[in-house]
Amino acid sequence: AHHPHASALYQVLRATRHHQSFTIPQIATARSVGASPNTVKRAILTLINLGLIRQVGLKRTGRGPRPAILYEFFTP
Repeated sequence: AHHPHASALYQVLRATRHHQSFTIPQIATARSVGASPNTVKRAILTLINLGLIRQVGLKRTGRGPRPAILYEFFTP
């Protein structure tokens, strides 16, 4: 199956995330890729399901009540 939003998100993440773990702020990311936050959320889940990224923890950011999810690129 073809996942254009997931593919676009993965390219953006590869180009902009240079630390081992990283967050994906959904609203800001949605603005930067011209998609809705729900589309970004689905794209993140697709990347996880395809085994390209994985959740590795939580990070307190001071923004909002919930911590941000930390991700890593998955390299077996």
